[in-house]
Amino acid sequence: MFAKRGIPLVDLRHDLMTLKQESPEPPLYYRTDTHWNYKGAFRGYQSIISWLNQNGMTLPMADESDLQRHTNSEF
Repeated sequence: MFAKRGIPLVDLRHDLMTLKQESPEPPLYYRTDTHWNYKGAFRGYQSIISWLNQNGMTLPMADESDLQRHTNSEF
């Protein structure tokens, strides 16, 4: 549908399924929550930046060690 209209689409499914198989714990999201945890969100970020770089942009990719994780209790 999107391709027929010339709208680019970033499909994250392959990268997320690969990560799920390589590293099943912790899960990418929890059964009672529809949001990705840090692991799923970071892989999604990596996939999007890679796709953009392959399609004409030049964006730096942050390393996981560059990030700071916070828990909900810190907000």
